Amino acid sequence: MSTRTAQATRALKVIPSDYCDIPYPDLMCSGSTEPVSIGNILVDAEVLPIDFYSLGVSSGDIVYFAAGIAGSVIRVISSSSLELNIEVPQGSQPYDIYKGGQNRGCTLYIGNVGDIVMTAAGDSEPTTVLIPPQIFPVQVKKIWSNGTSAQDIIALW
Repeated sequence: MSTRTAQATRALKVIPSDYCDIPYPDLMCSGSTEPVSIGNILVDAEVLPIDFYSLGVSSGDIVYFAAGIAGSVIRVISSSSLELNIEVPQGSQPYDIYKGGQNRGCTLYIGNVGDIVMTAAGDSEPTTVLIPPQIFPVQVKKIWSNGTSAQDIIALW
């Protein structure tokens, strides 16, 4: 008799955000913002000679900052700058960019008890659920920052 196992093969620490979905862990590039980044414009001169255009960065891609905030690309302004739908953290901030639109739903591991405000994979209205530390077996696309108090959330595919 065969045995089926439900084990994840990919994982990503979730940054709850009202401005973007949870990205599928398909990392496009990493970098660090220049201190000259102002408002919602991410500037990274270090990305050259491989630039945002050649990397295929486009509208809807998801930016995760080490500062614990996340947002989406509105447009590529130049080879070294992006317009985002969030304010860029001040100073030099490490970031990762993931291809947007790839997450069709993921299971969550909740590390610390708290509420999560989530949108399920079926694009339901945001729902608040009190979750103890556990695997949360619902296919989720987004964890909203407003109202989410649970911490150490890991997306699993």
